Amino acid sequence: MARFRFRSVTTDNLRRRGILDAESPEAVVHLLRTRGETPVEVAPASRMAVLWDWLNRDLSETRGLSRAEVTALTREWASLLAAGIRLHDVLALSAETGRRQAPRRVAARLAEAVRRGSTFAEALTAEKGFGAVHVALVRAGEASGSLPEAMQRLADDLDARARLAGRLRNALIYPAFLTLTAGGAILVLLTVVVPGLKTLGGGNAADLPAITVLVFRVSDLLTQHGRMIAAAIAGLSLLIAAAATTTAGRRRVDRLFATLPVAGPVIRGLETGRYCATLSALIEGGVPLARALPLAAGAIGNRHLRRAVDRAAARVLDGMLLGDAVARERDLPADVVVMIRTGERTGRLGQALGQAATLLDTRARNRLEALSVLIGPSLTLIFGGIAGLIVYAMLSTILAVNDLAFQ
Repeated sequence: MARFRFRSVTTDNLRRRGILDAESPEAVVHLLRTRGETPVEVAPASRMAVLWDWLNRDLSETRGLSRAEVTALTREWASLLAAGIRLHDVLALSAETGRRQAPRRVAARLAEAVRRGSTFAEALTAEKGFGAVHVALVRAGEASGSLPEAMQRLADDLDARARLAGRLRNALIYPAFLTLTAGGAILVLLTVVVPGLKTLGGGNAADLPAITVLVFRVSDLLTQHGRMIAAAIAGLSLLIAAAATTTAGRRRVDRLFATLPVAGPVIRGLETGRYCATLSALIEGGVPLARALPLAAGAIGNRHLRRAVDRAAARVLDGMLLGDAVARERDLPADVVVMIRTGERTGRLGQALGQAATLLDTRARNRLEALSVLIGPSLTLIFGGIAGLIVYAMLSTILAVNDLAFQ
């Protein structure tokens, strides 16, 4: 993929310019015409041109469509198409409804592209927010004459993903808040309160308990070398972030997350469940298995697991059954593999994958609920124990000072 700068004119005689990623200038021309624009100039983009385009970007378009807006548009289109309204009229109605300006502009460009003779799938490829799975299902729906059903299936899948993301956010809100507040309080105790008590005790550690001496040493480390420690942590975080930008580094990080003792099964369940659900939607939508496998792999965010399903897809292309191919990777539970094999034998692979996705989602949801119930009390006990040790150190120091005063 290369970057090309372009200048074009819309049907409303508005001039547009920008940067597009494409294989060739001809692909840029085709993409612009699909969007209903007339290309005026297409040329390779230099780094300065990319920077200039970013500085002069249209701020109303930078955020693009959110997932909620894509889901709402898909649901709206599915309902209108099911009511028998033509596709062009459906898109025109969406362009006139009173929502945020970005969805209206997207719907208007799609309507113009369809009016000019492009298919709906071709028009969607020119818009951000609609992934390869979205486009593939629409293309299959258009080819089979079941576009309303394909749009409805897409909307259901997007809704399910939104609910799962909401559960994840809700499960992490309280632990994150507890970690920030309790960690901040403990840091204040160690860097502000404990040093004052240490000077009150005169620095004599011989008469103090070992726990108190340990707390004093940790306090000294933070007060004397706190900036160095913070800089080291920041540097290490930057190194990890930089390593994660490479393919090999990101795969190692994802592999670490996928093999964690407690969170690993949840991550594997969520990722493989999303893969099974996407593959089921593609197969049920009429997409051939050979085409559906690489598209469904794009629904997996974990690089380690995506590499595993890619290896399984390669075996399927070599003639192996899907159930046997995924069983070799050992990333799916045995009962899910049995369901896939049963679906292949009965000719209902799409339904079997959907049932497997439901099973994996239910397991992951139950584990998330259990973790969300346990993680709060666990963090409370951990931070409470640390705070208790600090308070014990403070009280023992005060008592030691009182003993010295009465001697």
